[in-house]
Amino acid sequence: AEVTEVEQKLSKQQKPFIAFTLTLRGDQEGKKLFHNCSLQPQALFNLRRTLEALGYEVPNGPMDLNLTELQGLYLGVHVENEEYQGKVRPRVTDVFPLSNGEEESAQEDDL
Repeated sequence: AEVTEVEQKLSKQQKPFIAFTLTLRGDQEGKKLFHNCSLQPQALFNLRRTLEALGYEVPNGPMDLNLTELQGLYLGVHVENEEYQGKVRPRVTDVFPLSNGEEESAQEDDL
C-alpha cells in the first residue's frame, strides 16, 4: 500500500492521532484503506511499527515528524474485514516493511 495522505487530527475525545490514507497496489489496485495511529503515550507502539514499516528510523525518545515526508512511501498491510455500525469494512490489522523487490515493483507500477 502507498501512503497517499497523512495528517494529524483530533478524536471526538480531543485526543491527537495521525490519520493515514493508504492506496492499495497490485490485485486490489486503487482501493483506499484508513489506518490511524494514536499519539497517546500508551499507544505509540502502533505509530512506531507503522513508521518502521515505511522504512523510517525511529529513535528511542521524542522526535520531530514531518508528515509530508511520509506521502509516497510504501508498506505492506494485512487487512481483515470487521463489522462496524452494521456494515462490513476492511481494517488494517498489521503493517510490515516491503522487501526491496516488492517496493521497486510497486513504484514501477506507478510509472
